[in-house]
Amino acid sequence: MILIEILQLVDQLEAVLNRGWRVPFSSSLVVNEEECLRLIDQMRMSVPDEIRQAQRVLQQRDYILAQAEEQARQILSEAQAQQVNLPPGQSQMSGQDIIVAAQQRAASIIAEARRRNEQMRREADEYALNVLHELTRQLESALTQVRNGIQALTASQESASAGERTERGAEGSE
Repeated sequence: MILIEILQLVDQLEAVLNRGWRVPFSSSLVVNEEECLRLIDQMRMSVPDEIRQAQRVLQQRDYILAQAEEQARQILSEAQAQQVNLPPGQSQMSGQDIIVAAQQRAASIIAEARRRNEQMRREADEYALNVLHELTRQLESALTQVRNGIQALTASQESASAGERTERGAEGSE
């Protein structure tokens, strides 16, 4: 959902750039600097939300791992209770077999939870990294266009000023 917010902001920034006007005979674009900077600030505020979302995924992973460990403890506890409550004449070995099987199952559950935990962490990290890389690319592109627009306006103002000076100089010599 937050990625959608960032993408909407990028779309708005692109719209601002598309509304800008090109400086004749150059690749420069004149845009509303205030509007671009406002959108960039909103993007900066949205990025921490992406990181918080990744942290929520990691917390969910920890919760799943804790549940798996608790389930493993319960299995062990039940197996031990079954061993204690064996009917007379039944071999302690079968009770021991139950405990070993329960321990193996508990270890398997914990290993699977840890595997899922690690996979979720990798996916969350990869997702956050991809979002940040894409946002960086888009912000750099927008910033380049804003700088080009500023440069074009500055050059335009300088040439207009030079033209005025030339005209004044020509009028003064007459």
